[in-house]
Amino acid sequence: MRRSATPAPGPSSSSWRRTASSSSSRSTPVCRSSTRSPRRSPASTWWRCRSRSPRASRCPRRSPGPRSPATRSRPGLYAEDPSRDYLPGSGTLHRFSVPALPGVRVDTGVRDGSVVGTHYDPMLAKVIAHGRTRTEAARKLARALAEAEIHGPVTNRDLLVAVLREPEFLAGRTDTGYLTRHEPTALVGTPAESTLAVHALAAALADQAGRRAGAAVQQPVPSGWRNVRSAAQHAEYRAGDIDLDVTYRLGRGTLEAGVNGTALPGAAVLAATADRVDLRVGGVRRAVRVHRVGDTVHVDSALGATTLTERARLPEPGTDAAPGSLLAPMPGTVVRVAAGVGQQVEQGAVVVVFEAMKMEHLVRAPVAGTVAELGVQVGDTVESGEVLAVIEEAQA
Repeated sequence: MRRSATPAPGPSSSSWRRTASSSSSRSTPVCRSSTRSPRRSPASTWWRCRSRSPRASRCPRRSPGPRSPATRSRPGLYAEDPSRDYLPGSGTLHRFSVPALPGVRVDTGVRDGSVVGTHYDPMLAKVIAHGRTRTEAARKLARALAEAEIHGPVTNRDLLVAVLREPEFLAGRTDTGYLTRHEPTALVGTPAESTLAVHALAAALADQAGRRAGAAVQQPVPSGWRNVRSAAQHAEYRAGDIDLDVTYRLGRGTLEAGVNGTALPGAAVLAATADRVDLRVGGVRRAVRVHRVGDTVHVDSALGATTLTERARLPEPGTDAAPGSLLAPMPGTVVRVAAGVGQQVEQGAVVVVFEAMKMEHLVRAPVAGTVAELGVQVGDTVESGEVLAVIEEAQA
């Protein structure tokens, strides 16, 4: 059967017409619609110019080379702890801010004040970066994640940044065994002592600036001022398992500071408020952002992000859990109790099973011994840090 010469319908029947080429009797449909025509490559545009223009001499002599293809990187930002076998996190997201960098897009449904619950997937966002090469896209994405302010539940942000900057990943040598060859805790590493020292000092200076700003009288007087020189001011923080003891003394344009008994040479405060500190340590100027939520202080700078917990100078008695206590790692619902009071358990034995984030989590006995206390039963809802049971260690 002979095909009809009628052109295929386009955006509108009047938007298509046939034009005869001077060098060929073949006709080519040319779109005249007001809608944007498909984007053509530079080489395609050059060829159309040379073959159709009545003044082909005005076209470039050589065809431009093809553009390198765009590369996109899109990891998922999750509220999970890679150092604890990717245990999902929950809680209030006190601040969520990713810098608006060229070539970076953020797809998210959370904002400051959003609550990460225990009933749904803990994904916070997909951060997408475009670049001409894999390395360019990875570097853009690593910078956006490193400079983001994510205050609340523990996330996999540091692991993502470490992977994006790892040479094997940048070379494209990735497969399903990548994280087996590269242990997540080894990729992330531990924060440098110098970074913790700068961030702890900035937290202490921001706290004192906030106290002075809220003082009812004598606001211009430096914090801790005495007419007779006395001991330096003191603040204690904890970053993970690391204790940070900060001492500082403010004078007229001077600062004497130290962390854990080590002096910080050349320390100077250029400006300090409750949420931002501009200081110089070791001849390097640092702009540090500080965000306090209760006893937790979130500190961000070009050195990275640190979460500090202020240690109470006079802790209330009875606040520490008894030895052998099994604590809930996150909020959830108890679905099974595998041991009873007085029962003998071996080290590693399952004592309580609770459900959170659509997964079952096993709480095991840290030592061999006897179940001395059992504070939950099936169906109970527990909060993070709540005591589930107490194991009395067996005497050797």
